[in-house]
Amino acid sequence: MRLNPGITLDYADGVLRRAETTNAVNDTYPTLKQVFAAPDIGGDPHSTAYWNLLSIAIGHHR
Repeated sequence: MRLNPGITLDYADGVLRRAETTNAVNDTYPTLKQVFAAPDIGGDPHSTAYWNLLSIAIGHHR
């Protein structure tokens, strides 16, 4: 999961811990949305990171 710019790991951890103890989605969703970036579903599935990870995976299977 990717953090939004300016969000620290400590802050994100606190947000997740509070969300864990809250049962209502309506109470936690707005805060979670401010902290965590939405996944880039439209992004290129064969980005540089993909090819780098693929080459590592293939190297481990040889």
